[in-house]
Amino acid sequence: MPHQFITDDTFREIFRKANVANMTAQQVEDFIRQNKYHWNHMISLDVKYNEGKEKGIQEGINIGKEEGLALGREEGSHEAMISTAKKLKARGTDIALIHDVTGLPLEIIDKL
Repeated sequence: MPHQFITDDTFREIFRKANVANMTAQQVEDFIRQNKYHWNHMISLDVKYNEGKEKGIQEGINIGKEEGLALGREEGSHEAMISTAKKLKARGTDIALIHDVTGLPLEIIDKL
């Protein structure tokens, strides 16, 4: 048996089962040769799955960051308008003018 296979857990399990089944070394090598394409394909699928999963997670994180930043900017802008409206109202500015300048609803301006 080639030594490189013995260090791999999958092949170690194959050799264990081959010993239980009383397979000859040639039968084990034939079995490995016959299934090599299938195993390589399964390994390739597993690698691609993990790469796709990681890419999806990263894209989700990036989208979450972008949405969080956009929400933060929107909330910051709203808070700035509230602050401006409070200052204008404290100086006696007409509520309709405050509404025109800030875009805040009249109900909110009245409550400030």
